[in-house]
Parts: sequence; structure tokens; C-alpha cells
Amino acid sequence: MKLFRPLLQRPVALLWGGLALSSIGDELFAIAIAWMAVQIAGTDASWLSALRGAAALAGALLGGIWAERWDHRRTMIGADLARAGLALIPVLAWGFGIMSLWMLAVPLMLMMIVNSLFEPALRASLPRIAAAPDQLQSVNALFDAIIRVARVIGPMLAAAITLLIPIEHLFTLNSITFLISAWAVMKLGKALPRQPVKATSRRAGFTAGWRSLAGRSQMQAVYVCAGLGNVAWSVGISIGMALAVVKYDIQGFGVQGFAAYGLIMGAYGAGNLISIFVVGNLQIRRLYHGFTFGSVVNGLGIAIIGAAVLYLPPEHVLTGMMVGASLAALGGPLIDISFILLIQTRFRQSEIAGLARLRFAALGASILIAGACGAALYARFETGLVIVGAGIFEVIVGAIVLLAPKDKVHGKIRFNSGLSKFSEIYVASAATNR
Repeated sequence: MKLFRPLLQRPVALLWGGLALSSIGDELFAIAIAWMAVQIAGTDASWLSALRGAAALAGALLGGIWAERWDHRRTMIGADLARAGLALIPVLAWGFGIMSLWMLAVPLMLMMIVNSLFEPALRASLPRIAAAPDQLQSVNALFDAIIRVARVIGPMLAAAITLLIPIEHLFTLNSITFLISAWAVMKLGKALPRQPVKATSRRAGFTAGWRSLAGRSQMQAVYVCAGLGNVAWSVGISIGMALAVVKYDIQGFGVQGFAAYGLIMGAYGAGNLISIFVVGNLQIRRLYHGFTFGSVVNGLGIAIIGAAVLYLPPEHVLTGMMVGASLAALGGPLIDISFILLIQTRFRQSEIAGLARLRFAALGASILIAGACGAALYARFETGLVIVGAGIFEVIVGAIVLLAPKDKVHGKIRFNSGLSKFSEIYVASAATNR
């Protein structure tokens, strides 16, 4: 399959393998954080998402600009080692009997800031270790698949592991995966030598993305609607599902509690994986329509999750939530890759880094909004009703993109290196995968 051709190059395979393993560790970390936060704080756990969003926003606006001036290989190694240490903070807090919401919030926020250093360095390194692919969309899908595969393996692995060890040690396993990722980057050696980076002013770097979008109404709508859609996704999926499982003691297939939550997230990951293989081997010809269609599918799936909680008999709720999660997941890759290709084919190569930082900043802002809104919404309204509302909201904002005035741009911009284009926006893809 053309999707896997870049993996025939050893440096690409080495880096992809390290990232794939650390992404599985990230899923273990995310699942453990979400579950423990709900156990500790209930509906107030939504504020954890708000803090995560604030950290992501700060890191995107400031950290990414600084990281572009550093040696890429050393930056990635240092970031992996830092994240390995941060992942152990909840383990130590649990061991010393001082576990609290802040003992989850602090490492999560610092992780997001360190991510803003790692991902631009990764983005700038890809064109230097791999040849340009025959089809840009296939390369995008290959690296996007890292997160999707992790979403399949991570929840199921977490559910199985916690039958043997305490949930706190999911953080320990995440720390180990970061160490392995750092080793993989170190092994690149001469494939990724130090390269001087052209310095730009911080002010120019800070405003680059905004300036690139001037006069492009439909692309501006994509950024706004993607952010609002991510608010809906965060409220309905990231916050709502764990809360629903705890609040209603959802069970089925002989499991309950954390294991039931793992099954739902595993269903979401399976839907993601199916979609990424389809998108990676087909051509998306109408990118704005692809973005809207993906948003509608994602939103409908979220609404089905909420409807299952509200209306299905208790013995069928888990099945209904898994069906809704898998449907929602089918839309995620279509949203992300359509967005990526719009950036790659509508803008000059020199503009893409700024647009990537802007998208990462939009992610942070959307998570911040979702955390603040989620806490208020779930405290006031029925959990299932909030999830349904989040899904309907995403359907609406996704459709708005097609109603925006079309950009007045003559033709499409072509680049010399397909992988170079992908590398400039990979940070945005990795950060906002649904």
C-alpha cells in the first residue's frame, strides 16, 4: 500500500516507530488523567481541561517560536526526557499519599508546554530525513495514523494493564515510552545533523499566521469552525464520556468502571483507524466539503453517545456509546487531513510554520473554553443532554464553512517538496487529532 512506502527509509521508520510508541504512552497518560480527575473532583475535573488549554495556548504562542531557533535533534531529545520526568509526578504523589487534582494538573500543563517545543522541532526535521513522497496526502495520513493507532491500542491496553497493576502506574509506562522515543531520536545520528536556522524577529513569528489569513474569508472560517468544533469534541468526548461512565455506573460485556471507559475509547480508536486507511488511500478533491462532511459525521456520533446515555436501557448503554464513539471517530481524520491539505495547497511554503502555530494556539484556546464551559454545563444540566448538545453544535459549525465567502486566490500554490509541506504543518495535525 502506498500509505506505508515512506517507512522503507530507515530514518523515517526509526522516528515513526519511536513516535508511535510514545503516542501509545500518551494515550495511557490521557486515560489515567481523565479517569483519576473525575474520581477526585467529579464535574470540577473539567477545569483540568481548561488548564491544559491555557498551557497549550501559551506554549503555541511563545514556545514554538523559540524552538525554531534551537538544534532540532537536541530539542526533541531534551523534550522527551523532560516529559519522561513529568509523567512520574502523579506516581510520586500517589506513593507519598498527596494525590490531588493539582498533582495531575501541573504535569499535564507542563507536558503541553514541552509539546510546543518538541513538535516544531519534529516538523522541521522531517524533510531532512526523508525523500519527498509521490503523494502528499498519503504521507500526511501515515503520520496522522500514529495518533489513530494509539487510540485503538491505548485504551484496550490500559484496561488490560489495570487488571494487573494500579492505574497510577500507567504514568510509569508513559515515562518509559518517552525514554524509548528519546533513544530513537538519538539513533538518527548523522541522518539529522545540526543545521543553522535563519533567525526571525519574535514579533514577526508571533503574527505570521494572522497575516497569512488576511483576506481569506473561507479559510478564516475553517480556523474558527475547527476551534469551535474542537470545543464540542472536548466537551462531548474528552470530558463527557468519562463523566457519564462514572455518574451512571455504565457497564456491559462483563466489565464496568475504568474497563468500560476503555472499551468506549477503544471503539473510538477503531473508527479512527478505519477512517485513516480510507482517507490515506483516496483522493479528497473538494477539501472544504471534506472538512464539513467530517465535522457532520463527528458531531452526529457525539450526539448518539449522549442519546444512548439518555434513552437506552441500562444493559444497552455501553453498546450504544461504543457505536456513537466509532461513528464520531470516522469523521476525525477527514477533518484533520482536509485542513492540512488546505494549508499545504493554498499558502506559500514560507507561511506554513506560522499557520501551524496559529492552529496549535486555536487548539489551546478551544480546550480552555471547553474546560470552562464543561464545568458549568455538566453542573447544571443532565450529562447525556450536554453531550447531545455538543454533537449538534459541531454539526452546525461544520456546515458554516460552506456558507462563508470563497477565498479570492488565483490557482493553487505548488511546492518542490511534498514532505517539506507536510513537515511544516504536522504540529497542527498531531495537536488537534479528533
